[in-house]
Amino acid sequence: MNRDILLISSYEIDRWGFNALSDASRRCRFHSAQPHYAISDLFQNSTPDLALIDLDYLPKDPMGCIMEMRIQYPSIATLLLSRYEHPQVFLKAANAGVLGAITKSDQPSVIWNKLESAFRGESIWTKDELRRLAVCASALPPHRYHPIPLTLRERDVIERLASGYSNRRIAEDLKISYETVKEHVQHILRKLSVTDRTQAAVWAVRNKLV
Repeated sequence: MNRDILLISSYEIDRWGFNALSDASRRCRFHSAQPHYAISDLFQNSTPDLALIDLDYLPKDPMGCIMEMRIQYPSIATLLLSRYEHPQVFLKAANAGVLGAITKSDQPSVIWNKLESAFRGESIWTKDELRRLAVCASALPPHRYHPIPLTLRERDVIERLASGYSNRRIAEDLKISYETVKEHVQHILRKLSVTDRTQAAVWAVRNKLV
């Protein structure tokens, strides 16, 4: 029997990849939520068997959004999707009833095993994993932890943006094209949920990136 999964992701490549996996196995149907929808609006027309939430979709307050969803839709099995491990967010999510996390480096067979466990309502987190996450989280100073997953290049750009560099100077400094810098700046603004460079610069200063 096919299962319905709501993939909540900001990236078209994620939607394409999971749909390709679904087409290959015919075990699941993936329905995609487009960017910039509030969590509370995503389940108005359907109730999926499982929600797979990309942390990149929740740049401003990931745990607030996750808690809102768990409170409003406690019966929907929930997994996180992430490019890399976020010990503090993962621990809080586990305590909120999120069943586990899929990382984008997982092999297809591992992804399917995690999905099938979640369909059965089984937690994917192991005691050893939660213990390791707790150790990692405690070792992260608050100023080193950024729940918003900027790429290394985006960090390079926002550091210079906060120092007052123009896009053209950033391009020259990083030896990349002007158009590429513009794209990075737009991605940064979207991830931070801000509307201009000044607000992005303030965020960078508050989070000690400069």
